[in-house]
Amino acid sequence: MSNSMFNYSIIFFLLLFVISEIVRKHYFKKLNYPTVSAGSVVMAIGIFSLAAQQTLPIKNIFLSELIALGLLILWLYIAISYCICFCKKHLLIQGSINQFSIGTWVAGCAMMAMVIHKEFPSLHILIWIMVLIAIAIWLVYLLLVIKLFWRILIGVSKSHTGIILLSTVSTQSIVIVLNTIIPNHIPQYVNQVLIIIGFVFYVIGLIIILRYYIPKKTSYILIWWSNTNSIIHGALSITGIASLITHVISNNIIILTWVLTTGLFFLIESASLIKLYQRVKIAGLLKGALSYNISQWSRVFTYGMYYAFSLLLFESKLFQNQLLKLITQDGQYIVLITLLIEILIFFRSKFSN
Repeated sequence: MSNSMFNYSIIFFLLLFVISEIVRKHYFKKLNYPTVSAGSVVMAIGIFSLAAQQTLPIKNIFLSELIALGLLILWLYIAISYCICFCKKHLLIQGSINQFSIGTWVAGCAMMAMVIHKEFPSLHILIWIMVLIAIAIWLVYLLLVIKLFWRILIGVSKSHTGIILLSTVSTQSIVIVLNTIIPNHIPQYVNQVLIIIGFVFYVIGLIIILRYYIPKKTSYILIWWSNTNSIIHGALSITGIASLITHVISNNIIILTWVLTTGLFFLIESASLIKLYQRVKIAGLLKGALSYNISQWSRVFTYGMYYAFSLLLFESKLFQNQLLKLITQDGQYIVLITLLIEILIFFRSKFSN
């Protein structure tokens, strides 16, 4: 990056920061009370920037850098909020759901590092700060996840939604960010071990989820269907991406992973659409479909991750079929529309308040 481009980037960053501060002071009075899963917002926008946005016709360097700078400001706000909460002892991470949600901090930092690396590759210090934060949190999170899974399996603790699969998402995000920032420098056995750990977490998490849902009636499942269940296919997508970029998993297993991910994608999102229809039918469009919840960002993230996996598989030429071709040609528009809808729902909730 030339000095002039770097100077322009600093100017745009400061300008965006000033604008965001004006908006925050008018509409977001409290900076210091974020939810534990606030990192999912960075995850969702980050994967859009890294994959879907790159194949849109409106793609240009200025827009890409603008999104990256805006995402960095958002990350800073969330990080500052967490620090304030920690100092004031308002950061509530009790309960298995909140503790599993810490995985969004890992994946959010990893996504942020990759976005900066792509748009501003000369900012080595900032990139490595993000990577080291992600690794540090993941190491603590790894021990916490093992404890949480054990408590759930023996019946001491209860958690049965897709949020428990953030254990897989966070682990595979470490694999991807390391192999993106320093490709060909991570020993293959390290990549294999990390991918296997993530996959083991996935199998355990899926067993827990199925153990809960299988005995239930269909009507009960649809009523209590969680937005975070989209992570069931999202966690497989990120596992597929980690396997593709590291080349430590056989091609047949990667292809099988995509087939399973696709089947789960249509199954899980069909259930989500049925629930959405019932919500709109009962509560109307505004309350039924356009009410904001932080968990909705997980769907944006998993849509983006499924598209990224499909695109990477298509470009690798390991596997080709009409569905894969269709997804890679038009899937980016679905991801964009999903992201824009979520942003509109978010701002509508804040402005209406």
